Amino acid sequence: SDLDAGKVLCGSRPPVPYDLLSINIGSIPTTAGVPGAAEYVTPVKPITRFVDYWTGVSASVLAHHGPMRIGVVGAGAGGVEMTLAIQYRLKHLLAERGRDANHLEFHLISNTETILPAFNRTAREKFHRTLAQRDVVVHTGRDVTKVEANDILYADGSHLPLDEIFWVTAAGAATWLAETGLDVDAEGFVRLKDTLQSTSHPEVFAAGDIAAVVDHPRPKAGVFAVRQGKPLANNLRRALTGRALK
Repeated sequence: SDLDAGKVLCGSRPPVPYDLLSINIGSIPTTAGVPGAAEYVTPVKPITRFVDYWTGVSASVLAHHGPMRIGVVGAGAGGVEMTLAIQYRLKHLLAERGRDANHLEFHLISNTETILPAFNRTAREKFHRTLAQRDVVVHTGRDVTKVEANDILYADGSHLPLDEIFWVTAAGAATWLAETGLDVDAEGFVRLKDTLQSTSHPEVFAAGDIAAVVDHPRPKAGVFAVRQGKPLANNLRRALTGRALK
């Protein structure tokens, strides 16, 4: 984006001029700091791309008849939910073909000391029980430092062989945002006023995972993104008609 000229610069078409700009691009997986991750894992975000990946992954699992180890890296809400959803879906796909899922082994890996670190103890204990009942092997306090084909390596030098690896770690921001000159936080997310306006460029708005509301920080979760939709739309209309923002 060329903020001074008021244009969005595109890779495959001419620039798009704007009076107001609303950035709602979501987050990206934080694979950049882990060698091999970009090559060997299936990132869950952005979710639209994951849908395409899933077709290939599920076909691979259905074609496999021997033991198979499936790992999910990241044990926040997204990682726990994705582990249980993937397991549920694969079991049902196999059942539709008259096969059981006994050859599938599921692993949930986190660098935190517990799953769901942002949630209360009751929620963590409930999902620990659910994961145990579903025979998911949980690995906490394990910092993944490298990914190889069918293998992840930990900081202590140990490793965990896996046939499929899903990546659901903390949300990251697209690097081009900082390059535009927008005010971003230490993680690269767009810093916003309560009105969802950029703290540096009032003609720029943002919402969802890419947004960092300075006075009211929220987790990078869809429920908060959805709640920002209506006030964002209202403030865009108010800005276009010269009214005070809320």
